[in-house]
Amino acid sequence: MTKKTKLIIVIVACVVILAVTATLLGVFLPPLFREKSDETLLKKSDIAYLSEVRKSGNLVFEWVKPYNTFKPTLVVIPGESGGEDFSMTLDAAEYTFKESGSSSTDYVVADNIGYRAEGLKLNLADYWTNVAGWNVVIFRWENFTDEDNPDDILAKLFSVPKMRYSVENGYETTKVPNYSLTEVFATLYIEELSEQIKGNEIRFVGNGTGADLALTASYYLASKQEKGLLDKNVLPARVTLCDPYLSVDDMNLADSVIPWGSNISDDYGMLYVADKMSEKVASYGAAIEMVESKEIATVKVETGSGTIDQQVVNYAYDVEMGENDEVTFNSFKQKLTYLEFRESYSTKFSDEYKAKKRIAMDWYLYSIIGSDDSGNAGASYASGYPRSLNDFQTYYSYSGFNWAPNETRPIINNRQLNNDSSSTASSSRGKNFGLSAWTPTVYTRALRGISFSMKKYLTKTTKETVHGNPVYTFSDYTMAYFRSENFQLSDQDSYTLICGYVYKDYDGDGYMNDGYAGISEATLTVSVTDSKENEIASFSVNADDSGFYVVRLDDKTVDSEGDLSKEGYAFSSTHYVSLTFVPDSHDYYQTASAVSGVYYRTINGHNFTKYNTKITMNSYYADAITIANCLVKVSE
Repeated sequence: MTKKTKLIIVIVACVVILAVTATLLGVFLPPLFREKSDETLLKKSDIAYLSEVRKSGNLVFEWVKPYNTFKPTLVVIPGESGGEDFSMTLDAAEYTFKESGSSSTDYVVADNIGYRAEGLKLNLADYWTNVAGWNVVIFRWENFTDEDNPDDILAKLFSVPKMRYSVENGYETTKVPNYSLTEVFATLYIEELSEQIKGNEIRFVGNGTGADLALTASYYLASKQEKGLLDKNVLPARVTLCDPYLSVDDMNLADSVIPWGSNISDDYGMLYVADKMSEKVASYGAAIEMVESKEIATVKVETGSGTIDQQVVNYAYDVEMGENDEVTFNSFKQKLTYLEFRESYSTKFSDEYKAKKRIAMDWYLYSIIGSDDSGNAGASYASGYPRSLNDFQTYYSYSGFNWAPNETRPIINNRQLNNDSSSTASSSRGKNFGLSAWTPTVYTRALRGISFSMKKYLTKTTKETVHGNPVYTFSDYTMAYFRSENFQLSDQDSYTLICGYVYKDYDGDGYMNDGYAGISEATLTVSVTDSKENEIASFSVNADDSGFYVVRLDDKTVDSEGDLSKEGYAFSSTHYVSLTFVPDSHDYYQTASAVSGVYYRTINGHNFTKYNTKITMNSYYADAITIANCLVKVSE
């Protein structure tokens, strides 16, 4: 045997010994000496200096009121702090209002930002806890968001090198968490909140970089649940992004990929990361919505012929998107519901307040009351306004349009169609909603991929749609004062949706309050008939993994001669759509009984009986969304 051969044998033997030793160490040594596995959950005890940080009031969850196990829960994740604690109370120095007692319903004066402000409470938490009936908890991390550059906050969501938080004399850079803030938030959420708030709806709402954390934390939790480490019922059912920071440049983090992000690259910025992460969050069934504020400022510009007014558009962040970024942004929007929020009242805000990136957040939190408009286009029944100045228990009564807690009214999509007396019977109006906190989560889930802009009615044309509905012209609407009603119009055109959940009602109470209890891949048969019961179409649809199904009915098209196509639907004459759930298990033995006056917390949804429902489709429901949920009891 040559020396070279002996050397090779020795090397091979050493490699084998090392491999066996490593295996034995992995089996027998205590966890302290092992490399942390992605298959385990981080513990609070693993986070360095957590107790010291929490003494400063940071990295804690703060309840607005004592937790009530029977109510849904709003988790608020504020963004840029400017060194101050976030409050759900509007800043009185910024939101200045006209004296109470004014009879005017539509005014704008220099020192007034509010609409009918004498009835507005500055404390928006009151609307959530007392009007809508929610638990509210705020995640305190303001000292970590006290940065001049949002990129420095963003870095902390993914890695540790830039981890620091503000203290009285500057920044603490040594005694800081040894994990990213996404991991820290998720760990605290799992250990301190998840056991008590699961079951009823959980909604994450964030603004600015807080919106980024709301999304990254939802993704992180979903990743752990996917690996069997978490109960699915602790995942947020709805994630609201108010002016998220969507950077497009390389974040320059220590790793080329996000360590806990399934190898998602950070080279392209937060926009790319958000697009990728939203796939997983949307796939487990969450409804994602985004409100992007767009300040419309008017400035004086000198020209050769004199001074003219010119509009300047300002966004929360000055991010310039290239062509590829626009493609990514459009891809992101397909996974959520989007609202372009146009307003001009923020021009009166201080620069310090604008720096907190909460223009969209303030509106969204207030919108939980629904519409605050008492009339439009000659009709007042489509929305409501709180009559009482001090309590929201008494409202104007417009019979048939009081659908939510304390008779609040919806923010509606295409209000003009709702208010047009020539469209349909009034009993059918007011059931197609826009994006708002008031809008039920099941309906928001159905709005995925649909975008809303703010438009106000101009004129009624002589044209009609294939459904016989009037065609209107609209102009861009810019809110000149703070209010909830913002006249939304969706880009849903030329198709009608019927959507809903096939849902296990374990407790038999008729509510969708059993967490993520959708029946995965549930099959529904669909039959479409005309007014004479002649069958036009018959097919089946399958629900997704969360039990949510979508039936899409495309409009008929019109050729140059004005003739309608054979394909598609025109609801100018009544059609009926029958939906039947086909159980694949004897575990589902009957449909849950409806609770009188309550629509499974979906608001105006149809209810299945005996595994099927028959929906009347007329012109009003065209190019709109109808919710039809099927709740089934589960055999014991």
